[in-house]
Amino acid sequence: MARKGKGKKTRPIVGRPSLGAQVNIFDLFACYPVLDRICFYLSIGTIVALSRTCKRLSHAYRDLLRTQWNIDMKLSKFVADSTRFRLQLRESEAIIYGSFAVQFFDRTTYQDSDLDIFIKHGDQVGALADHLTAVEGYRLREKDPDLEATWLYDSLSAIHEVGV
Repeated sequence: MARKGKGKKTRPIVGRPSLGAQVNIFDLFACYPVLDRICFYLSIGTIVALSRTCKRLSHAYRDLLRTQWNIDMKLSKFVADSTRFRLQLRESEAIIYGSFAVQFFDRTTYQDSDLDIFIKHGDQVGALADHLTAVEGYRLREKDPDLEATWLYDSLSAIHEVGV
């Protein structure tokens, strides 16, 4: 529909597109929640390839790193200050492994999952244990007399969340 006036050009009324209007697929990707949801089902390689297809999508991979691969958001389930915790991991030469790592890269969450930390036995264990108990509110479990290996009690496996 168009308005007509004396000596004025007609212009379309803003509203729904006409039946003949074309919708550009890239317009859907301009809406970030749509892009985020679609890319959730794509592999990392496909997202990178998608971001290389045109200028409008060149930001896709970079933007998704902040949401779908946000380590701080994932760690917030286990620690209050993820930045400080990651610094402590680095200083202790410890790494996160197991189901948490799989969930992070797979962009999923398992119910009742845990955080596995691999650390070489030594002084670093004490430093990380001190951080987890003093800063993050975890506490040491009581020593289990059935454990044959006494080093296990000194390791991080003896730490669990308060209230669990």
